[in-house]
Amino acid sequence: MFLGRLNQPQKASFLAMAQKVILADGRVEESEKQLLNRRIAEMGGDIRSPAEEVYGDSNTEIFEDRSAQIIALMELYALVYADSDGDPQELAMLGPLVRDWGIEESACREIETWAALRSDDLAVGEALLESLSQ
Repeated sequence: MFLGRLNQPQKASFLAMAQKVILADGRVEESEKQLLNRRIAEMGGDIRSPAEEVYGDSNTEIFEDRSAQIIALMELYALVYADSDGDPQELAMLGPLVRDWGIEESACREIETWAALRSDDLAVGEALLESLSQ
């Protein structure tokens, strides 16, 4: 939804993070595949994730500004809730990102609520992104 605003290296790192998140529970649901494919198309379709980030540590430093961090979190939370259950193993993958970026717990709750209930609502997502990016 908002991934087009990221630069190319951020998109590649996001894809690695997304792949790790959807694999965290040991299964990939069709709804997760579909959403990830839509997000890849949104990023231009030719994005490749760095293998060292898929199998190693995420490159959180590349998301230098608050807006890029919030975009990544919103999109990752949307993937977690794509199969509508908010799997604890997938959610746990987001904790290190939140800590590395210093995202407040209240902001995470807002993002998670949006992802669980309204992630298809562009206007609500845009308003949330704007309010949390400041």
